Amino acid sequence: MGAGALRTYSDICTNMAQQTKTVTEKTDWYLSIAGVHPAHQGKGLGPQLILPVLEEADATGVATYLETFSKRNMPFYERLGYRTLAAFEESVTGATYRIMRRAPRR
Repeated sequence: MGAGALRTYSDICTNMAQQTKTVTEKTDWYLSIAGVHPAHQGKGLGPQLILPVLEEADATGVATYLETFSKRNMPFYERLGYRTLAAFEESVTGATYRIMRRAPRR
């Protein structure tokens, strides 16, 4: 993708990290990029990807958080126990994203 794309991606990550710090705890675990190809969605694959991490977080007693640019994904994350903390405009692209957090379950 080239150096320009890497700089853009780095700028986006830096800006989002600054916003994230305002609404999450330092001890929270970050759930990074996860996805299922649209042709395979609705088959239970998404939870299979994420639940092992959530189970480990629960056993450890830590919260997890994620960002999503897609409102369409929010009900999926809500079913897993995530709640929206804040919405921000990403300064490089101007797109709105939400930070969602899930408290540990015991």
